[in-house]
Amino acid sequence: MIHKGPLNDIAVFKYTPPNHVFKVNQTGFQYCIKPPVKLALTTGNDVITLVTLGEKWYICGFGEHCTLFQQKLAINVLVKPMLLLLLQWPWLQPLPPT
Repeated sequence: MIHKGPLNDIAVFKYTPPNHVFKVNQTGFQYCIKPPVKLALTTGNDVITLVTLGEKWYICGFGEHCTLFQQKLAINVLVKPMLLLLLQWPWLQPLPPT
């Protein structure tokens, strides 16, 4: 799954342990490469605030859920919603040709 959201949005992972979630890099996401288990999110209600722009990747770390069932999430964090609103105001639009 791919999600696009604004800066300071939140991602909530709800699951039943012993399932767990890993934050990974793009290669880990593509090939379901699990980091050391000590880096796992394990509460079953993990809340992550997206405070930096760019892509983030998360995979299920339980068994072969990532590989067999594609249980993974890519997030692309975009600019703040207020900035998007301001960019739509008329005075920031290009002037029409004269």
